Amino acid sequence: MRFDRFEVLFATAALVILGCGGGVAPSPSTGTDTSGAGASSSGRSQQEREDGRGFAIAPRPAVVAGKTTLQWIPEWWRYVMSQPADVNPLLNASVDCSVGQSGPVFLLPTIQGPGFTRSCTIPAHTPVLWTFQSLFNDYPCPDPTFQPAPGQTLEEFLAEGAKAFDDRLTNMTASIDGTALDPNRYRYLTGLFSFTGDPSLTATFDSCVTGTQQVAVADGWFVLVRLSPGDHTLVSSYVNSRGHLGVATFLLHVLGEPGDDR
Repeated sequence: MRFDRFEVLFATAALVILGCGGGVAPSPSTGTDTSGAGASSSGRSQQEREDGRGFAIAPRPAVVAGKTTLQWIPEWWRYVMSQPADVNPLLNASVDCSVGQSGPVFLLPTIQGPGFTRSCTIPAHTPVLWTFQSLFNDYPCPDPTFQPAPGQTLEEFLAEGAKAFDDRLTNMTASIDGTALDPNRYRYLTGLFSFTGDPSLTATFDSCVTGTQQVAVADGWFVLVRLSPGDHTLVSSYVNSRGHLGVATFLLHVLGEPGDDR
Protein backbone atom coordinates (compact mmCIF):
# COMPACT_ATOMS: atom_id res chain seq x y z
CA MET A 1 0.00 0.00 0.00
CA ARG A 2 1.44 3.34 -0.99
CA PHE A 3 2.72 5.41 1.92
CA ASP A 4 1.66 8.77 0.48
CA ARG A 5 -1.94 7.60 0.03
CA PHE A 6 -2.27 6.62 3.65
CA GLU A 7 -0.50 9.71 4.90
CA VAL A 8 -3.27 11.76 3.25
CA LEU A 9 -6.10 9.54 4.45
CA PHE A 10 -5.03 8.74 7.97
CA ALA A 11 -2.30 11.16 9.02
CA THR A 12 -4.43 12.55 11.84
CA ALA A 13 -5.94 9.22 12.85
CA ALA A 14 -5.42 7.40 16.11
CA LEU A 15 -3.95 4.52 14.16
CA VAL A 16 -2.70 3.90 10.64
CA ILE A 17 -2.49 1.08 8.10
CA LEU A 18 0.61 1.25 5.93
CA GLY A 19 1.11 -1.99 4.02
CA CYS A 20 -0.20 -5.62 3.75
CA GLY A 21 0.75 -9.36 3.95
CA GLY A 22 -0.11 -13.04 3.47
CA GLY A 23 1.15 -16.57 3.21
CA VAL A 24 4.39 -16.05 5.15
CA ALA A 25 5.07 -17.91 8.38
CA PRO A 26 5.67 -15.46 11.25
CA SER A 27 9.19 -15.29 12.65
CA PRO A 28 9.87 -16.07 16.31
CA SER A 29 10.86 -12.47 16.98
CA THR A 30 9.32 -11.00 20.11
CA GLY A 31 9.68 -7.40 19.04
CA THR A 32 11.64 -4.47 20.32
CA ASP A 33 11.59 -2.15 23.32
CA THR A 34 11.92 1.28 21.69
CA SER A 35 11.34 3.35 24.80
CA GLY A 36 14.85 3.27 26.23
CA ALA A 37 13.23 2.50 29.56
CA GLY A 38 14.86 -0.90 29.91
CA ALA A 39 13.29 -4.15 31.03
CA SER A 40 14.03 -4.20 34.73
CA SER A 41 10.97 -4.54 36.94
CA SER A 42 12.85 -3.57 40.11
CA GLY A 43 12.57 0.19 39.62
CA ARG A 44 8.92 0.84 38.93
CA SER A 45 8.43 4.55 38.30
CA GLN A 46 5.55 6.64 39.53
CA GLN A 47 4.12 6.44 36.03
CA GLU A 48 4.16 2.66 36.16
CA ARG A 49 2.40 2.39 39.55
CA GLU A 50 -0.32 4.85 40.46
CA ASP A 51 -2.42 2.77 42.84
CA GLY A 52 -3.26 5.77 45.00
CA ARG A 53 -4.74 7.57 42.00
CA GLY A 54 -7.06 4.81 40.86
CA PHE A 55 -4.91 3.20 38.20
CA ALA A 56 -1.84 0.99 37.89
CA ILE A 57 0.17 0.65 34.67
CA ALA A 58 1.80 -2.75 34.16
CA PRO A 59 5.61 -2.49 33.98
CA ARG A 60 7.03 -3.48 30.60
CA PRO A 61 8.21 -6.99 31.62
CA ALA A 62 5.12 -7.77 33.69
CA VAL A 63 2.99 -10.71 32.55
CA VAL A 64 -0.75 -9.96 32.59
CA ALA A 65 -3.13 -12.79 31.68
CA GLY A 66 -0.23 -14.74 30.18
CA LYS A 67 1.36 -11.97 28.08
CA THR A 68 3.48 -8.84 28.41
CA THR A 69 2.29 -5.54 26.97
CA LEU A 70 4.42 -6.16 23.86
CA GLN A 71 2.81 -9.57 23.39
CA TRP A 72 -0.70 -8.12 23.77
CA ILE A 73 -0.20 -5.63 20.91
CA PRO A 74 -0.64 -8.26 18.15
CA GLU A 75 -3.83 -9.35 19.92
CA TRP A 76 -5.12 -5.78 19.76
CA TRP A 77 -4.53 -5.68 15.99
CA ARG A 78 -5.91 -9.18 15.43
CA TYR A 79 -9.09 -8.11 17.20
CA VAL A 80 -9.47 -4.88 15.19
CA MET A 81 -8.72 -6.53 11.85
CA SER A 82 -11.08 -9.48 12.46
CA GLN A 83 -14.23 -7.39 12.92
CA PRO A 84 -16.53 -6.92 9.87
CA ALA A 85 -16.65 -3.36 8.57
CA ASP A 86 -20.29 -2.76 9.48
CA VAL A 87 -19.74 -3.60 13.16
CA ASN A 88 -16.05 -2.70 13.46
CA PRO A 89 -15.65 -0.28 16.40
CA LEU A 90 -12.64 1.28 14.68
CA LEU A 91 -14.78 2.38 11.72
CA ASN A 92 -18.10 3.07 13.49
CA ALA A 93 -18.34 5.47 16.40
CA SER A 94 -21.78 4.10 17.31
CA VAL A 95 -20.56 0.51 17.76
CA ASP A 96 -20.11 -0.65 21.34
CA CYS A 97 -16.48 -0.91 22.46
CA SER A 98 -17.03 -4.46 23.70
CA VAL A 99 -18.24 -5.94 20.40
CA GLY A 100 -16.37 -9.16 19.69
CA GLN A 101 -14.51 -9.10 23.02
CA SER A 102 -14.50 -11.81 25.66
CA GLY A 103 -10.85 -12.16 26.68
CA PRO A 104 -9.01 -11.39 29.94
CA VAL A 105 -7.77 -8.00 28.67
CA PHE A 106 -10.08 -5.30 27.27
CA LEU A 107 -8.66 -4.18 23.92
CA LEU A 108 -9.76 -0.55 23.85
CA PRO A 109 -10.75 0.29 20.26
CA THR A 110 -9.98 3.70 18.82
CA ILE A 111 -12.05 5.46 16.14
CA GLN A 112 -10.53 6.15 12.74
CA GLY A 113 -10.41 9.92 12.22
CA PRO A 114 -8.77 13.20 13.23
CA GLY A 115 -9.98 13.08 16.83
CA PHE A 116 -12.81 11.65 18.88
CA THR A 117 -14.47 11.15 22.24
CA ARG A 118 -15.66 7.62 22.99
CA SER A 119 -17.47 6.20 26.01
CA CYS A 120 -16.87 2.56 27.00
CA THR A 121 -17.88 0.26 29.82
CA ILE A 122 -15.13 -2.02 31.11
CA PRO A 123 -15.90 -5.33 32.86
CA ALA A 124 -14.85 -5.64 36.49
CA HIS A 125 -11.32 -6.87 37.20
CA THR A 126 -10.29 -6.50 33.53
CA PRO A 127 -7.04 -4.74 32.52
CA VAL A 128 -7.26 -2.35 29.56
CA LEU A 129 -4.86 -2.13 26.61
CA TRP A 130 -4.89 1.49 25.40
CA THR A 131 -2.99 2.88 22.41
CA PHE A 132 -2.12 6.55 21.90
CA GLN A 133 -1.27 5.78 18.24
CA SER A 134 -0.25 2.68 16.32
CA LEU A 135 0.84 1.94 12.78
CA PHE A 136 0.10 -1.48 11.25
CA ASN A 137 2.30 -2.44 8.30
CA ASP A 138 1.09 -5.61 6.55
CA TYR A 139 2.23 -7.59 3.51
CA PRO A 140 1.91 -8.13 0.58
CA CYS A 141 0.09 -5.29 -1.16
CA PRO A 142 -1.31 -5.21 -4.69
CA ASP A 143 1.49 -2.79 -5.53
CA PRO A 144 4.28 -5.05 -6.89
CA THR A 145 6.97 -2.58 -5.76
CA PHE A 146 6.04 -3.05 -2.10
CA GLN A 147 8.87 -5.51 -1.42
CA PRO A 148 11.93 -5.80 0.84
CA ALA A 149 15.18 -4.52 -0.58
CA PRO A 150 17.81 -7.11 -1.60
CA GLY A 151 19.26 -8.63 1.55
CA GLN A 152 16.48 -7.20 3.76
CA THR A 153 14.15 -9.55 5.62
CA LEU A 154 10.40 -9.07 5.42
CA GLU A 155 10.30 -8.25 9.12
CA GLU A 156 13.01 -5.61 8.75
CA PHE A 157 11.19 -4.10 5.75
CA LEU A 158 7.83 -3.83 7.52
CA ALA A 159 9.39 -2.57 10.76
CA GLU A 160 11.33 0.11 8.91
CA GLY A 161 8.19 1.50 7.30
CA ALA A 162 6.13 1.40 10.49
CA LYS A 163 8.75 3.07 12.63
CA ALA A 164 9.54 5.72 10.01
CA PHE A 165 5.91 6.88 9.97
CA ASP A 166 5.60 7.11 13.73
CA ASP A 167 8.98 8.84 14.04
CA ARG A 168 7.46 11.81 12.23
CA LEU A 169 4.83 12.44 14.91
CA THR A 170 5.57 15.20 17.43
CA ASN A 171 4.26 16.72 20.66
CA MET A 172 2.68 13.49 21.85
CA THR A 173 0.91 13.67 25.19
CA ALA A 174 -1.10 11.20 27.27
CA SER A 175 -2.88 11.33 30.61
CA ILE A 176 -5.08 9.23 32.87
CA ASP A 177 -7.51 11.15 35.06
CA GLY A 178 -5.39 14.27 34.63
CA THR A 179 -2.10 12.57 35.57
CA ALA A 180 0.39 13.08 32.74
CA LEU A 181 2.32 10.10 31.38
CA ASP A 182 5.62 10.18 29.51
CA PRO A 183 4.76 8.66 26.11
CA ASN A 184 8.40 7.80 25.46
CA ARG A 185 8.16 5.08 28.10
CA TYR A 186 5.40 3.25 26.26
CA ARG A 187 6.51 2.90 22.65
CA TYR A 188 6.82 -0.62 21.24
CA LEU A 189 7.80 -2.26 17.95
CA THR A 190 6.51 -5.79 17.48
CA GLY A 191 8.11 -8.63 15.60
CA LEU A 192 6.41 -10.24 12.62
CA PHE A 193 3.02 -11.67 13.61
CA SER A 194 0.14 -13.35 11.81
CA PHE A 195 -3.44 -12.09 11.53
CA THR A 196 -6.55 -12.76 9.48
CA GLY A 197 -8.49 -9.70 8.36
CA ASP A 198 -12.21 -9.71 7.64
CA PRO A 199 -12.71 -9.48 3.84
CA SER A 200 -15.10 -6.54 4.22
CA LEU A 201 -12.15 -4.39 5.34
CA THR A 202 -10.54 -4.61 1.90
CA ALA A 203 -12.83 -1.95 0.44
CA THR A 204 -13.35 0.07 3.61
CA PHE A 205 -10.06 0.21 5.49
CA ASP A 206 -7.12 -1.79 4.12
CA SER A 207 -6.99 -2.75 0.43
CA CYS A 208 -4.42 -5.44 1.17
CA VAL A 209 -6.70 -7.60 3.32
CA THR A 210 -7.28 -10.98 1.69
CA GLY A 211 -9.45 -12.71 4.27
CA THR A 212 -6.75 -15.35 4.74
CA GLN A 213 -3.80 -15.51 7.13
CA GLN A 214 -1.31 -12.69 6.56
CA VAL A 215 1.58 -11.12 8.45
CA ALA A 216 2.35 -7.67 9.81
CA VAL A 217 4.51 -5.55 12.10
CA ALA A 218 3.09 -2.85 14.37
CA ASP A 219 4.77 0.17 15.89
CA GLY A 220 3.14 2.44 18.43
CA TRP A 221 2.47 3.57 21.96
CA PHE A 222 0.56 1.20 24.25
CA VAL A 223 -0.32 1.12 27.94
CA LEU A 224 -1.67 -1.93 29.77
CA VAL A 225 -3.49 -0.47 32.75
CA ARG A 226 -5.68 -1.65 35.62
CA LEU A 227 -8.35 0.89 36.58
CA SER A 228 -10.29 1.06 39.84
CA PRO A 229 -14.09 0.75 39.66
CA GLY A 230 -15.78 3.97 38.66
CA ASP A 231 -15.20 6.60 35.99
CA HIS A 232 -11.90 7.42 34.29
CA THR A 233 -10.77 9.75 31.51
CA LEU A 234 -7.94 8.75 29.16
CA VAL A 235 -6.64 11.43 26.78
CA SER A 236 -3.89 11.32 24.16
CA SER A 237 -2.79 13.73 21.45
CA TYR A 238 -0.06 14.32 18.90
CA VAL A 239 0.80 16.51 15.92
CA ASN A 240 1.18 14.65 12.63
CA SER A 241 3.70 15.31 9.86
CA ARG A 242 1.36 17.85 8.27
CA GLY A 243 1.11 19.86 11.43
CA HIS A 244 -2.42 18.76 12.39
CA LEU A 245 -3.30 18.11 16.01
CA GLY A 246 -5.35 15.03 16.83
CA VAL A 247 -6.91 14.49 20.26
CA ALA A 248 -8.48 11.20 21.39
CA THR A 249 -10.54 11.01 24.58
CA PHE A 250 -11.93 7.88 26.24
CA LEU A 251 -14.55 8.16 28.96
CA LEU A 252 -14.44 4.80 30.70
CA HIS A 253 -16.81 3.37 33.28
CA VAL A 254 -15.25 0.42 35.07
CA LEU A 255 -17.65 -2.01 36.70
CA GLY A 256 -17.10 -3.33 40.19
CA GLU A 257 -17.33 -2.10 43.76
CA PRO A 258 -14.96 0.36 45.48
CA GLY A 259 -12.22 -1.58 47.21
CA ASP A 260 -12.19 -4.38 44.64
CA ASP A 261 -8.71 -5.57 43.74
CA ARG A 262 -7.50 -4.12 40.49
